[in-house]
Amino acid sequence: MFGHCHLPHLIPSPTSNHIRHLKQGVSITGLGLEDFQSQLDMVPDIAALFTRAIAEDKIQPNAIVGELGEFSTLNASNRYFTPRKDARTAKELAFHSDVDPHGNLSRLVGPTHTHIEENTVSYYERVGDAKYVTPVPELS
Repeated sequence: MFGHCHLPHLIPSPTSNHIRHLKQGVSITGLGLEDFQSQLDMVPDIAALFTRAIAEDKIQPNAIVGELGEFSTLNASNRYFTPRKDARTAKELAFHSDVDPHGNLSRLVGPTHTHIEENTVSYYERVGDAKYVTPVPELS
């Protein structure tokens, strides 16, 4: 069950330094189901594997597991924009109309930030007993 969706409430000006922080996110909860909780309990162990390979000051604190009321959540988010200096060879993508129906995010693309494949979110659905999941039409 989706416990929470995080979308930007206020859109900064194209010259604002806050553009780099805009993100979309979702929190999923198992509503106390043991199977869901046991999977979440493994996340810190997996994160610990990364901290052995990456300098501690280079990795963000684990924000994947959270809480919503009395229930644990699995949190995922993605930034809408990438600094152009970090995406010199990447192809710029337009925002899907379902993501940016009024063009507010599109107006923020400019000389300092861009929207690329790394900033898109893909959705998949499993239909029946299919072994593989089918991508839902792509949203940027």
